Amino acid sequence: MATRLTGILTLLTAGLLAGSFPRICAATHPNVIIVLMTAYGTVSGAVEAMRAGAYDYLTKPFALDDVKLVLDRA
Repeated sequence: MATRLTGILTLLTAGLLAGSFPRICAATHPNVIIVLMTAYGTVSGAVEAMRAGAYDYLTKPFALDDVKLVLDRA
């Protein structure tokens, strides 16, 4: 039986965050739901991340209830 990967938590540099990470993750783990959390959020970064395969994009500061809501919807 295959192991199911349910989440990834990592620290990302600003250059890797928006497009590259979701694209790499989706290519290697297509069943993983990607939610990016960043302190350096921009509208263009959010759009790029979503186009690259991210399910959602949260900017700091965020409430834990916001994270829970996104994860419940995912």
